[in-house]
Amino acid sequence: MLLALFSRSESHKIQAAVECLLRLCISTTTSTLKVNQGVTWEAPRLPGKTSSDKRNLGIAVSSTGRKFSNYARSLDPNNIRCTTAELTANNTETPYPSLEMNSPPGGAINYTTTPATGANYEKYLIDVQSVVIDPKDRLWILDTGRAAMQNGTNVPASVGGPKLIRVNLQNDTISETIVFPPNVAFAIP
Repeated sequence: MLLALFSRSESHKIQAAVECLLRLCISTTTSTLKVNQGVTWEAPRLPGKTSSDKRNLGIAVSSTGRKFSNYARSLDPNNIRCTTAELTANNTETPYPSLEMNSPPGGAINYTTTPATGANYEKYLIDVQSVVIDPKDRLWILDTGRAAMQNGTNVPASVGGPKLIRVNLQNDTISETIVFPPNVAFAIP
């Protein structure tokens, strides 16, 4: 039924996105996550991490052994460095695909709107919920487009923020960005 909202070319992209999202939901390891109903979700920490470090939501490992992790800004308003990283020697984190892509101009929150919303940058990572490597060894990054204010309140997403990004791990470039329209991923237009 959802696919009927899109043209044929859009439909196959959305179907692929939904399949990827299902894999993301199944494969995501967790961080402590409290939802409105009071449910708490606890995840393992990365090896070598201390209790004061930010917690990852997921880890993806490519066929060549490259490791990627994501950190939700919606769970940690103090996380200003990155929302997606490649884990290298000694669990060193390098913002991935780049520091620039992890650093939206003006930050992950747009305070010029009322209420404040997630920044609407299609080319920047706002709040990555999950990372997954598919069978073709491509990295998929799911960005909710939401972030948390200093008081911990999650702001709503705005169009351009919620997206699914496919990264070519052969050359570390973005192969495709599927921006979710407001009727697929709720966002303030």
